[in-house]
Amino acid sequence: MKNDSVYLKHILDSIRRIEEDISQGREKFLATHRLQDAVLRNLQTLSESVKRLSDPAKTSHPEIEWRRITAFRWGKQITLSRKESAKKPLAASSRGTHA
Repeated sequence: MKNDSVYLKHILDSIRRIEEDISQGREKFLATHRLQDAVLRNLQTLSESVKRLSDPAKTSHPEIEWRRITAFRWGKQITLSRKESAKKPLAASSRGTHA
């Protein structure tokens, strides 16, 4: 298990990179897939690092919504899956369908 300082550094680095990537404004961000990919990747890194922080580190800062941050990765994947499936014709799933 790594020391919390390693994860805190990853979190701060990710935040700094995201701030840099969005600094040119919304239009530039939305028009540039590389920027979007970079921000998404840093959000994933941030989320994973928060997930790996120790409980004492998280409880010492109750003002931060740790659970919401760690849920990002799962929620984002669901959102992307819904967008992708909206582009394709609906098909019956082999899981979870009942006749």
